[in-house]
Amino acid sequence: MGLAEFRQKYPWPAKYRALGRPREWLWSFDLPGTPEELWPYVTDTARTNRATGLAEMHYSEKNGELVGWHRTAGLRHDFVERWQWTAPRCAELVREYSTGLARLIRVLYVLEPHGDGSRFHVYTAWIPRGLFGPVAVRVGMMWFEGKYRAVVQRMADAMGRASLHSATRLEPPQLDDERRQRLRVLRDALRGRGVDIDALDRLIALAESGDELELERIRIRQLARDWKLDERRLLIAALHATRGGLLELTWDIMCPHCRGVRRKLNSLGDIPERERCEACAIEFGTDRENAIEVTFRIHPSIRPLEGAVYCSAQPVKRGHIRLSQEMAPGESRAVDTALAPGRYRARRRGEESVAPLLVLADGESQQVVQWSADGTPDRVEVGPAPRFELSAAEGAPTTFVVEEVEWDAGALQPADLFNLQEFRDLFNEQYLAAGVQLHIGEQTVLFTDIVGSTKFYAEVGDPTAFVEVKKHFAEVYACVAAQGGAVVKTIGDAVMAAFSEPLAAVRAASDIHRKFPAGGLRLRVSINTGPCIAVNLNSGIDYFGGTVNTAAKLQRCADAGEVALSQNVISAPGVHGTLAQLGGAVRSTELDHDALGRLPVAIWRPPT
Repeated sequence: MGLAEFRQKYPWPAKYRALGRPREWLWSFDLPGTPEELWPYVTDTARTNRATGLAEMHYSEKNGELVGWHRTAGLRHDFVERWQWTAPRCAELVREYSTGLARLIRVLYVLEPHGDGSRFHVYTAWIPRGLFGPVAVRVGMMWFEGKYRAVVQRMADAMGRASLHSATRLEPPQLDDERRQRLRVLRDALRGRGVDIDALDRLIALAESGDELELERIRIRQLARDWKLDERRLLIAALHATRGGLLELTWDIMCPHCRGVRRKLNSLGDIPERERCEACAIEFGTDRENAIEVTFRIHPSIRPLEGAVYCSAQPVKRGHIRLSQEMAPGESRAVDTALAPGRYRARRRGEESVAPLLVLADGESQQVVQWSADGTPDRVEVGPAPRFELSAAEGAPTTFVVEEVEWDAGALQPADLFNLQEFRDLFNEQYLAAGVQLHIGEQTVLFTDIVGSTKFYAEVGDPTAFVEVKKHFAEVYACVAAQGGAVVKTIGDAVMAAFSEPLAAVRAASDIHRKFPAGGLRLRVSINTGPCIAVNLNSGIDYFGGTVNTAAKLQRCADAGEVALSQNVISAPGVHGTLAQLGGAVRSTELDHDALGRLPVAIWRPPT
């Protein structure tokens, strides 16, 4: 594709043409891999800019705009940065400079299927400023082209045999002797506590040689998948490593629209009730689903991180957004997409209303969707690769967004920690601020209760009863922890525990009853599953909601040695098979619930 054809296909917006004549460059590369495979790498401009040796960038948000500056050729360059894209076809970066050697830079990254791979076009246009601007731009681009071509060639060489990030990786500085000794001492100490040594060694190696761009925000769930390690063991190792001084635990407030990190907090208690995202022009409550993500970072005493930024790289950081188009007031534009079958949603910047968008595999391809600033459609069903005909409002610019509905599977949620006994034991000082409620999704809640405790106290006396009840707590705690759950709290001689899924709670209930056969303390157990919220109660992390209330009421239906299971639990995948495998008798009854009427309940008496 020559420059003339490229200009015709990707014309200049009228507001930029008035700034002057652009100096243009167009480079084309043939790469192995599909556009979808290449997209997250060729548009990761933070990595490619760093690999080519470009200057560090400094960003902030002001009045809903991304503003920044860098120092190049000894001069400070201030700019406003804007991105728009249609994944995985085209991304456009524009910087409008208020100081420095340029008025504007416009860069387009275009991917097209080509033979067995893809053709990648990089278009760069500068509008220089002053007498020296044209010379500086020409010399700079001559230097940059060689560097950039080398990076793209390394990507092509890595395709199919290594991560394409290896093409832009920089070797970190080696740790000094003092820090290496600190790591050895830490490793020996944690190994003595029974921490999984393979998981711990991986974390230590990451601290020593990991890319700095990956260490500021370590995502344990994603690492477990990449390293093919058990997620729970890696998370426990990370928690112990945090207490040992290798890592820091952070609570990241996530915007529900752009899914960007609005704030990184070191304490759970610092999470506010509400937060604002200037980039998306919305305010949101932290009680929303996925509002908080748990991440880690390397402790600065082990490896200080410079935190350098080389580009905002919006298409990569907002990878769930498949289309983002900023339109001038009154502008109309047709945009072709490559949306694959799946669930999406359509919205406009600054608005909470969204339209479900379903792309059907058997639908007609390249259907036209009319979308204007006057309103968002109620629901759209189309075939693959629809075309959007967009119309902005007359009085103000409009940004149209189409994004995937599913949240990033690599995100670690607060509930993943709250349901882990190791977290509650190691970080018992962490608490939620009063008034803050965290959505923690569907949880399985288990209650235990000692049957006939009043009679037992009277028969054996308070001192003996206290010893036996204390032993009982230790046994219940161990059974809960063995199945991956956590004790939320004790209430008198009862226990409330939480699990991430029903099967683990059912197995824990079976273990508990085996620990308390007939002849001593007898327990009854109740289990329910459903949505919960996390709140602060007595400076601890407690669970609240109808699911918890029903789980407690279910105990009315069970006798000593029995487990009361709600309909939600008994109908969960795998529960029927697990009950049959564990053995025992199951009967049906009903719970007269004050608010919900009569609820079906399964009563299970496991063998002891």
